[in-house]
Amino acid sequence: MDAGFTYHLKSYASQAFKVHTAVPDNLYSAVVTLKDTKGESGDFYFAEVRQCNGHAAYVSPVYFK
Repeated sequence: MDAGFTYHLKSYASQAFKVHTAVPDNLYSAVVTLKDTKGESGDFYFAEVRQCNGHAAYVSPVYFK
């Protein structure tokens, strides 16, 4: 891909996505911290991803029984 692009599924921004330009493996890294506690009837998991440039992505709660 030479450049990224955006696409809106609806006329408002909450249902839109952006595909960024691909970068080589040596230009990114990840630090992962996991915390799991025993729940009574199941577990909820959240994910937050933050980049050095301030961009972020979030995954809504996912429930595992």
